[in-house]
Amino acid sequence: MSQNLASIARGIDEGLYTHFCRPIMQIGATVWHPDGYPVKVLDGCYLDPEHGRFSNWWTWQRINDDGTLGEKASGYGWRENKA
Repeated sequence: MSQNLASIARGIDEGLYTHFCRPIMQIGATVWHPDGYPVKVLDGCYLDPEHGRFSNWWTWQRINDDGTLGEKASGYGWRENKA
């Protein structure tokens, strides 16, 4: 891909991020999973800093009722947070 096309693609990805993503998913944040329980965000991004591509892949751990962390899980992020 030419440098010019790569720059155009990066601009599109940055525009998608700015327009569609509210900063709900952030590393270290506690957010409410759509299945109805809190999770701690461990890793992930909306905009891949290495490749400049739009992403939405995250890793998190469920926060158990006693405050301990459950198993790690990964998947696409979500937009709403009811916490």
